[in-house]
Amino acid sequence: YERKRKESARIKIWKQPLAYVGNRFLRLLTGYGVKLWRLLVVIAFTLLLGTYIFQFEGAVKLKTNTEPTTVSGYRDSPGGEKLTWMKAFWVSLRFFLPVDIPSGVEWEPSSRNIWEIPTQRGIWGMEFTTFATLLKLMGWILVPVGVAGLTGILKR
Repeated sequence: YERKRKESARIKIWKQPLAYVGNRFLRLLTGYGVKLWRLLVVIAFTLLLGTYIFQFEGAVKLKTNTEPTTVSGYRDSPGGEKLTWMKAFWVSLRFFLPVDIPSGVEWEPSSRNIWEIPTQRGIWGMEFTTFATLLKLMGWILVPVGVAGLTGILKR
């Protein structure tokens, strides 16, 4: 860890801006592969946030069935479904992981807004589909970093 810190001190932001940002990212997130618990905290927080968001009423809708139906563990609503915490976790995990898993595959995020802020130019907000995209991007960044940390690539 100390050797990597000394090496990173030689990277100057004005000479190598991408290397500088990448180095600081790895230092902060994983401690150069030595402090992987930091990455686990970020992943756990991301999944908990996704679980919280996807359990909102109207956050998801059934992919295959357009008619309102009763599905075990869910309740009907005109604006979309309300998932249980466990189902919302599986949907969150499905969008987070960079690989496909069968859990939560029957649900897709709705295009409704999570939050809205009225402005002079209209309403500004974030849709559930946008949140799902950000969750997927976070997974594509954090999971490979975690795999690299676990295999020892970051320590070299």
